[in-house]
Amino acid sequence: MLSLTEQRAAALRGLLDAPGAFAWWYADLIDAEGRGLVLIWSFGLPFLTGSRTCAPARERPAVSLALYEGDRSICYLLQTYAAGEVTFAGPSHVRMGNSLFRLWSEADVTTLDATLDLPLVGGGHIRGRVTARGVRCRPSAREQTDGAHHWAPIVTATSGLAALDVDGRPFALRGRAYVDSNTSQRPLHTLGIRRWRWGRVALPDRELIYFLVDPSRADADSVELVLEVRADGSVRQHEARAEWSRPRRSLYGLAFHELVRLRGTSFDVTLRFQAIVDEGPFYLRFVVRAHEATGAVGTGFAEQVAPERVDIAWQRPFVRMRVHHTGGRNSIWLPLFSGPSEGRYRRLLRHWLPARASAEVAS
Repeated sequence: MLSLTEQRAAALRGLLDAPGAFAWWYADLIDAEGRGLVLIWSFGLPFLTGSRTCAPARERPAVSLALYEGDRSICYLLQTYAAGEVTFAGPSHVRMGNSLFRLWSEADVTTLDATLDLPLVGGGHIRGRVTARGVRCRPSAREQTDGAHHWAPIVTATSGLAALDVDGRPFALRGRAYVDSNTSQRPLHTLGIRRWRWGRVALPDRELIYFLVDPSRADADSVELVLEVRADGSVRQHEARAEWSRPRRSLYGLAFHELVRLRGTSFDVTLRFQAIVDEGPFYLRFVVRAHEATGAVGTGFAEQVAPERVDIAWQRPFVRMRVHHTGGRNSIWLPLFSGPSEGRYRRLLRHWLPARASAEVAS
């Protein structure tokens, strides 16, 4: 189902042309107050409509950007691009539209430098940079098998910066940074994963990361990965007990919990899923507050995914309302769900006006 790996450029050869394959790179920043940013650039992102058609990953590039303040989303973008608008030169250099994503390592140091120029439906742009730099994570090397979902923590337990102009409003953030990648030669919904729960928390002296996977088949083993990462890139994997409490159900019917206590031989941490900041029929994203038994506190992000519920027919109209096809037709309701929270009705009117004008000319 899922394996912990170290990102290797050689493992990506041929992946982008494989039917139904996917590759995405995830980066986030969060500060002690919970102000945060999540940035994803991807090929074959499974969470978009059409993922079950199993087109080659290269034909389905996309970018996602989310900004958070006060445990709420203040801006959300999920954009697709035509394959001809993308230049891909490996994970170190990807251009999508007018945005450039660079992620590279020299010796043991990894640098992320993302220069963003993202159009907003109804007019305007988000422009600026997201940067992070730290010692590359060194998880225990494992053989990569073609049938698995490969998760590779790349850099964390370090700081990052964001300096953005969001349709004329500044958004500046300095916080703890995290970068990873997720890849597979096979479609996500075929990997036998019923549910996964992932999270990362910035603790004062280290990063705590978990990836817990429940299988679809009753006779299959679950995956329980709990990692501590230090600023020097060292990764320690733990046997841990996860004690979930306060069960809830989301708007779309996903069962989740408000609390989990993770206990291992050297740590005892309680995570509170403070707020749902992204909610859909197969996906939840949370801002997390962590409290160690020692008294230390931290913040972070968490997500819960139900892969077998991805791209089911009844969901597609709702997903389309949130996805901005930069080179194609979009939902008439897209401005309500894409872009900054402020000004959405003004952008909706701008989005509608050209269609109204065309209708009047035609009549």
